[in-house]
Amino acid sequence: IAQDAIPLDSLSAVLVTLVDQAGTTDDEGVQAKILQTVLSLLASKTYPVRRDDLSRAFSICLVLHGGSAASALITNTATATMRQAVSLLFDRVGESADAADPSATASGPAIEDTDSALSCAYLLVRDLCYLAGGQATRWLEVKTLDLVFVLELLELLLSSRAAVFVDHGAMMSVLRGDVCQLVSRLLGNGPPFELLHRTMRVAWSIVEHFTEM
Repeated sequence: IAQDAIPLDSLSAVLVTLVDQAGTTDDEGVQAKILQTVLSLLASKTYPVRRDDLSRAFSICLVLHGGSAASALITNTATATMRQAVSLLFDRVGESADAADPSATASGPAIEDTDSALSCAYLLVRDLCYLAGGQATRWLEVKTLDLVFVLELLELLLSSRAAVFVDHGAMMSVLRGDVCQLVSRLLGNGPPFELLHRTMRVAWSIVEHFTEM
């Protein structure tokens, strides 16, 4: 992948194999190589954005992050890989030809059915909120995820990639309809300190970057 040597029509099969391996192997060396491969894929500008492929790539990171048998090394590596992966995706949105239109409110099938970086960014944020709320995901192939980690990812995106939300109506829609509701629900439940701390950091990112929207 790093040498752009895998044919495009074989990429999906490669990712399916990696998903299977991530869910079954307990070999640290293999797990580390899987994460390295995923990051190489997401960093490559040769391979086009395809919704199903990116779903598998992100799901691999999350499976290895949350695996009950994962070592501290793999958990930390998966955490770092996922943070880089979501940042790379949002960078692609900023660089893509998707028209920036803050007034557009496209959501649902209109955006979900396209193979674009914007569509994947929308689906990612929505599914992170679903995971945080204990709901079934629609795009990511994971069932559960540590809530603190979800909040860390949301804070990262809101604080460092705020322009992607501001410039695209669909992203503002998922911010208002899912992220803000998640924060409000968590604060209303009187969470323990660590969770409260992380929730407040997300809330502050919203206040800091989106108050005027």
